[in-house]
Amino acid sequence: MSAAAWGLIGILVGSLIAITGNLLMHRLERSERGERARAEASARAREERKLAYMRLLTVARRLRYLSRPKASRDADVIEALKTELSSIRYEIELIAPLEIANRANKVRRATLDYFNKAEKTPTGSVEPFDQSPALKELRRTARTAVHEFIESARDELHLAPGMPGPLLRSARRR
Repeated sequence: MSAAAWGLIGILVGSLIAITGNLLMHRLERSERGERARAEASARAREERKLAYMRLLTVARRLRYLSRPKASRDADVIEALKTELSSIRYEIELIAPLEIANRANKVRRATLDYFNKAEKTPTGSVEPFDQSPALKELRRTARTAVHEFIESARDELHLAPGMPGPLLRSARRR
């Protein structure tokens, strides 16, 4: 074969290698961009869930505090908190795993049960407000629902699994 033929073969092989290399590099870059975009979306979704979980716990706590006998009860504030509690629960149902959504519903239901019972318990009754067995049981149920929710949320968010916070440690001692 002549030098020209070998030159042409070299050009064709070189071109084929260059084209294959470019295609491979393009595919790898696109794959990396996709992975990076998925990781960023996952981090944003995780942060969104975390914020929703914190809002649920905050509103539930505010309603439990309003259950105390000397708490000032503004009907508009109470209704707004009850609505917010349900709205957050719906949000969690949309963005969180089923187990977390179920636990969020338990927090909402137990908090509302406790609040409604406390609201109907007369502060001047024979039995002191805080000593009512029914109210104590509802308060314990509400706190247990919160603790279970926190444990599940910590696991789901991968926040120091197996390391209970102060709330969980105090609940386990009781």
